[in-house]
Amino acid sequence: MSFVARSHNLPWLLAGDFNEMLSIEDKFGGASTLRVRGFKNWFDGNDMVDLGFSGPKFTWTNQQVFERLDRAICNLSWRRMFNEAHVRHLPRTKSDHAPIKIYLNSLLALDPLKRPFRFEAIWLQHALFPELAAKVWGSSTGYALDKTYRLVEPIQ
Repeated sequence: MSFVARSHNLPWLLAGDFNEMLSIEDKFGGASTLRVRGFKNWFDGNDMVDLGFSGPKFTWTNQQVFERLDRAICNLSWRRMFNEAHVRHLPRTKSDHAPIKIYLNSLLALDPLKRPFRFEAIWLQHALFPELAAKVWGSSTGYALDKTYRLVEPIQ
């Protein structure tokens, strides 16, 4: 796979059962393992990105040991093309592996009011921004993220 990674600069994605882990947190139960080193070295050496996941943490089990062996990884140019992509671990049925499903769009893309917050630096140049920010933050309760979302809510 290192040869493939160095042979071109095209965007690419690999997904499936790597039968290896990227960190010791990818395992629960059983004896500790040093298997992490080889795959992690290749992963880091080729500037790969793990797409992460939602759903159950572990994708393989023998009912005593649980491991995250199934994943989707990509190079940086693929991630730039599909920056909203994410992986969902689906429930296991008849296999000892859980299937994974790759989504190219955001989890929040269906509802434009729930899309991820994106700060625009140009807002700071607007003459009324400091006044608006002070008003919204002063009248809002909750954590900083809650107050920030109040800044982008539609004006009633």
